[in-house]
Parts: sequence; C-alpha cells; structure tokens
Amino acid sequence: MSDRNDDRNDLDRRTRELPRSIDPPRDLWPGIEARIRVRPAAEPPRRKGFPFPTWAWTGLAAAAVLILLWIGMTGRETGRPEAPVMRAPIPATVRALETQCMGAGKSLQAALQGRESRTGGVYAVGVQRDLHLLDEAIEQTREALAEHPRDAALLRMLTNRYQKKLTLLQHALRAAGEA
Repeated sequence: MSDRNDDRNDLDRRTRELPRSIDPPRDLWPGIEARIRVRPAAEPPRRKGFPFPTWAWTGLAAAAVLILLWIGMTGRETGRPEAPVMRAPIPATVRALETQCMGAGKSLQAALQGRESRTGGVYAVGVQRDLHLLDEAIEQTREALAEHPRDAALLRMLTNRYQKKLTLLQHALRAAGEA
C-alpha cells in the first residue's frame, strides 16, 4: 500500500514540475493560413453521407408530418355524409323483439297523445330519458355486432337490451292507461 502512495506522490511531484505551456519549435501559423486559403470560399465543404441537401430532408420531414396529419383527420367528421353502418344479420328472435318494441312505442305515443299526465309529466320525462338511453345502447351494440357478427355475447346483450326496452314500454303503457 505504501508503494502505491509513494508512486502517486512521485507522479504528483513530477506533474507539478512540468511547464504550464510550451511554445512550438517553429511558427505554425503560415502553414495553417495556407491550408485555409486553398479551399475556395464559394463552395461549401462536401459532407459524406446521403447526397440530399439539408433543405431536401427538411421538405421530406414536413411532407411526412402533413401526410400523418391527413391520415389522422380522415376518420373525423369532414362535413360529408357518413357512410351507412353495415348491419350484421340479426336472428329472427331479436327482430321479433324489435318489432314488438316498435309496436309498443307507437301504442304508447297514441295513448299519450292529447293527454296530460297526472304527475305533471315527470313520469313521461323519465320514460323518455330511459328509452333514449336504451336506444343508444341498442345502436352501439348493433354497431359492435356489425364488426363482430359471430360474437354470441354481443347478440345476448342486444337481446337483453330489446327485452328491457319492451318491458319499459309495457310498464309505460299500463301507467298511461291508468292516467
């Protein structure tokens, strides 16, 4: 251990004894100046690598950004009419529920037409809100079925939502008949 310390101390001492700066044995400036003047001032130095100039790379990058933005925007609303959603084939049992819901809805409209509810319309507003939510859920499930037509869970979900809508309409019809 002491050998290391001695070597280290000796190295430190010798380093301190070195001169702080060294003048070159000859004047180097004339050679440096000659090399600078050899290169023509009008022509920039050639870079190794790709043959495209910097402005071309900048243009390509800007074009790529614009293309990505355009691709991202094509799925958004553009003012053009939306393409119709392709419907998956719906089994007859679900179509029968859909038909029953449409019939019950028309019957409810006819029953409520020209009448004021005894509760001041609070019940009717609640029913309308619930029907709207169920209709949205049914539409979302139909769209999912269009993408995944063989999904049994989605089909059960659609059937369940139609059954809930039919039950709600039937309860509302009974309440309208009692009013």
